[in-house]
Amino acid sequence: MKHRLWAVLLILTITLAACSSNAAPQSPTATPGPAARPTAPGATPGPAAGPAFQTPHQIKSPHFVDSYPSHGQALRQSPEEIVMNFDFDLHPDSLIDVTRDGAPVDVAETVVEPNGLTMRAALGEMTGDGVYVVTYKACWPDGSCHDGQFAFAVDSGMASYIDMTGKEAISIDMAGLAFQPAKVVVSKGTTVTWTNGEGALHFVNSDPHPSHNALPDLNSRSLGENESYHYTFSRVGEWVYHCSAHYPQGMTASVIVVD
Repeated sequence: MKHRLWAVLLILTITLAACSSNAAPQSPTATPGPAARPTAPGATPGPAAGPAFQTPHQIKSPHFVDSYPSHGQALRQSPEEIVMNFDFDLHPDSLIDVTRDGAPVDVAETVVEPNGLTMRAALGEMTGDGVYVVTYKACWPDGSCHDGQFAFAVDSGMASYIDMTGKEAISIDMAGLAFQPAKVVVSKGTTVTWTNGEGALHFVNSDPHPSHNALPDLNSRSLGENESYHYTFSRVGEWVYHCSAHYPQGMTASVIVVD
């Protein structure tokens, strides 16, 4: 009987040892990573606007569609005005405020356009480099209001702009799903002609997308191969534009207009 008991114990010992050797190795204890940055309800993270800037989060109010400048956008020159679009009628009590690096920026009275869907506020001339945070109050006809914010950066040291000042007219090609050249500086009164050099249909559309109303007159019909569109810039400022057919592919460009 004792021999049988010892045999059973020996078999159990061997079996347990084999199971232990085949068990998957335990992972080392994970070190907790940094806590995720809290996000306000309805907010989206702000992408880096440029090498020296980091924009805060965007908070979209109900019915917000788009803005110029757009959230996270980097410009070489401060915009002439802030433009915001909604898909619901705005009340005249709606308001736009702006800060640059935390300091208030001189902003003109907020104007709601006759269509009731767009509000604008002009900025002081050449307000300087930095991170601009736009806080706004969008009010509806029933008297309710909703707050939101977005941010953009201005960096006058941005390179890659081609100086074409002093010319009465310049040409920009559309090929390879790109504007060539994509970033230019021109004098006030310069006429720019865009020509489509490929088979894909293209457009010249003012930012923002899809409202296209930062510079409402800068909007072409569809352009087929070898077709052209021209526009004379009469307003000083930086005007970002794009091809609405290839906006997702990053077909964007910019014209800076100087006196």
